Order: sequence, then C-alpha cells, then structure tokens
Amino acid sequence: MPKPQIDFALAIRGDDYEALQNEWYEIAKKYWSQLLSMRVDVIDRDLGSIYRDPEPTPPQRPITLIRILQEYALDLFDSGSHHYYPVEELLTRQNIARLVEREIASSISKIEGGPNGGRLTYHASLEFILAQVRELLAARALDWKPPSKTADSTPMERSNEEMITSFISKVQRHAKAKVPKTAIWAVAGYKDRTQFERFQRGERVTVRAMLAFNSVLAMDCERFLGAWRKISASRKLPTTKKRE
Repeated sequence: MPKPQIDFALAIRGDDYEALQNEWYEIAKKYWSQLLSMRVDVIDRDLGSIYRDPEPTPPQRPITLIRILQEYALDLFDSGSHHYYPVEELLTRQNIARLVEREIASSISKIEGGPNGGRLTYHASLEFILAQVRELLAARALDWKPPSKTADSTPMERSNEEMITSFISKVQRHAKAKVPKTAIWAVAGYKDRTQFERFQRGERVTVRAMLAFNSVLAMDCERFLGAWRKISASRKLPTTKKRE
C-alpha cells in the first residue's frame, strides 16, 4: 500500500497532516483491491506458448479502468480539500489536483511493480489514463463549492492565533509570570519570528514549521518552561517577568 504523498508547497495544519495521510491510506485500500484485479500478465500472454498452454487474449477494459481511477482521484481530491488551505483559492485547488494526479501515477507504478507482475497499462496507455484523470480533476477544482453549513454542523476549529493565546495564558498562570510569545518560536527551534508570525495568522508555512509549532503548543507547561529557561540562559535573555 502506498505512503500518501504530502506536498510541502501546500499549507496544512498539524492535526490535518496526519488525518489526511490516514484518509488517503483508507481510500487507497478501497480502490487498490479493484485495481489489482485488473492487472494483466503481459509477459505470460506474449510468451504463454513457452511456459504453458496457450490462453485467449484477455479483453482490454479501458473504460472500466479509467472509471475506477477517476473515482479514486475524486475521493483523494475531496479529502485533500478538507485539509489543505486556503481551499477557497483556485490555486490551492489546482495544486491539490496536481498532487492527486501524482498519487494516481504513483499508485499505478507501484501496482505494476509488484512481485506478481501484471500491467494496468495493458488496458490503456499511462498518458491516456492520466489525461482523463487530469481533465476530471481540473473540472472539480473549478467547480468546487464550500460545504454547506447546517445547524448540526460541528463548530469550527480554533485558529492558530487562538491556540497560541490560550497556550500562553495557560503557561503564564502556571508560571505566575509573563511569558513572551518569543518563547514559542524559540522552543520550536527558530531564531527569528517570520515562520511563527505566518503560522499565527493562518498563512502558508513549511510543513516543518507547522509540525514544530504544533508540537510546542502540545507541550505541558513545565516542559515548555524548562526548554525556554535553557534557551534564555544560553542567550542571556529574561525568561519571565513577574506580574505586578
């Protein structure tokens, strides 16, 4: 089963990063079982008279194969659109479509490279298959609409800024002193605030930054303060400021 390809150029939050990989894995299991059954052992077909009794030439089923792969691609796209942001922008959706196309191509390559052999491209060329998938994904990216909100909808997740404010407040109550936001990006391993400020505003950041900041925000107060004290001591910075 393939490991989902996560595009580092697309913005995604920490919890969503793992959720997306899990979703794509489950989607792959659903469609791989169908795709594996469509493999044709081309070598045995061509050289069958050498190794065994001749067999009829298997029928080519390009329509069935492309239908399965298109459904696979749409499920991947819809899953990605729930996790990558800002999905309201066409460029983000187009990037998701390109990522999905690469995932489809990778799946075909892995299935054909398995120990049992067999070819999906017996039914149609890889170029033709990917062109059909690409056309459908382009249409989905253009026609995408945000999911409708109902009274039963679950509340929106907190923004990064709200999570940061809540975390700092919790740490300050624990320390009974003021703790600067500088501590967050410093403990995350950064020497300037650029990536942190983008993360705080909910803008696109590197996956490394996203994982680092979410990891810090998940720390308990004592562990966080201990890490901040070590950094402050090495840089000769004040760790906290007593509240008046």
